[in-house]
Amino acid sequence: MNVTDYGQSHDGNIASWHEKFDSSLMTAAHRKLPMGTKLTLTNPANEKSVVVRVDDRGTYTKGRDLNITRKAAGELGFLKEGHAKLKVEQVQ
Repeated sequence: MNVTDYGQSHDGNIASWHEKFDSSLMTAAHRKLPMGTKLTLTNPANEKSVVVRVDDRGTYTKGRDLNITRKAAGELGFLKEGHAKLKVEQVQ
């Protein structure tokens, strides 16, 4: 899945789940997954994984499937690049 980070410029905005966006949390935006869905994201380039919670709608960038916070992108090791292809699994 193509993933990009959405940055600190969004901090304080109200997300679709009526929470304030905070780039230091482990959250994500997806166009269709239900709010509250938890996903395990794994970067195959370095095998790092995180769990994020869907709390917003997006991404609306062509070729991207998911937006994640800068915190999650940093933990996954692609903050500098700004996007990566990740393995995505829904947490049961």
